[in-house]
Formats: sequence, C-alpha cells, structure tokens
Amino acid sequence: MEIWLERGTPVVCRNLSLPAELYRRIRHQLARQRGRCAFIPIRSLQYLAVIDDEEVVFVDGMVKHRIEIAWRRFQPHRCARLGDPVPFEECRYSPQLDPLAARLRGEFGQALAQHELRHPGSSPAPGDVVPLIPRKGQGRP
Repeated sequence: MEIWLERGTPVVCRNLSLPAELYRRIRHQLARQRGRCAFIPIRSLQYLAVIDDEEVVFVDGMVKHRIEIAWRRFQPHRCARLGDPVPFEECRYSPQLDPLAARLRGEFGQALAQHELRHPGSSPAPGDVVPLIPRKGQGRP
C-alpha cells in the first residue's frame, strides 16, 4: 500500500528534545515493522502518526493527506548517556498548531503504549546466541 502525504513550507521549526524512553519506543515500533513505516493512531486528537526511518509525521484525521507537524533530524548520537533526552527538530506547517504541539508529546506517548498493549506479539524476537568457533590454527585465548 502506498500513502502519499503533502508537506507545505514550515511556518516554524525549532529544536527540542524528546525523552529517551519515548524515542526508544518510536524506534521499537519501527523495528517491529522491519524498516517499513509504522502507523500509530492518536485517537484522543484524531491524528495519525506515521513513523519512518527519518522522522515522525502527524496527519490530521480530517485532512488526511497533509502533514501538520513533523519531528525530524533526531540526534541520539549527541546524548552522553542512555537516558539523556534526544535532540530533534519540530516543524509545524500551520500557525494554528501551538495548542496541538503542546499536547502531542503526551498523547503520542499514550497512543504508543496502547498500540503496544493491543499488539503484544509483534515485538522483535530476541537475538540468538551464536557460539564463536576458532579458525583453524587459532586456539582459544
């Protein structure tokens, strides 16, 4: 299935940070889809979050083809510790989105949690432990 979304010129872009736990959950949802897009409905706001490898975009349920807000340019490499907030850029494509942007982080976090509860069996399988076999002529250290 293909979904085409349009994006206008950003009205405002600003640098923010995302709690490490929320960033981890976003990446987890993407991993569950094996690199394809993940779609997370945010029922309380009537929005749809679309997660891909580069960004998270938020689409209004009434105007289903237009991106309203985008979280992009995540920079986890700038975090000194695992629990540090992850810097990113938020771009808004309409000037009326200030109240929505303020609520979005919390509502999106709750929607992710609900999605994980509804789809518990789709998490990635744990890795297998593979024994290392020394090459011929090399012994164990």
